Amino acid sequence: MKGQYLAVESVLTFGLGIMAAVGIIGLMDSYSSGIHDTSESLEAKMVQQEILDNMNKLRPVEGEAHVNIELDERVANSDYEIVADESLTIKVQGEDYETKIPAQDQLEGSGSGDIRLSKTQEEFQISDR
Repeated sequence: MKGQYLAVESVLTFGLGIMAAVGIIGLMDSYSSGIHDTSESLEAKMVQQEILDNMNKLRPVEGEAHVNIELDERVANSDYEIVADESLTIKVQGEDYETKIPAQDQLEGSGSGDIRLSKTQEEFQISDR
């Protein structure tokens, strides 16, 4: 048993190193997942805010008008869809980020990326360009 202490020590050191590496990898994966979720939420809110800001710009215009809005093609490196009905929803990989539309406005349509926001006398319409 005298000569085996070195071998046992080496195996234990190697095992502890593997456990530390697995722990660090798990920790980093958890951390990056949280960052991705946060950035996805923030980017979806930025898309919603851009649409609502352009609605506010068109609201005082008399008659019909439209504006082309250049939005990011992807949200958090994922494809997304804008859906407007009773609320303004950004759909990203199964997650829905929803915001209310001002009560006096009606907004309909869907699209993604570069869109056209049109205003008629009674409602707003979203469509792909």
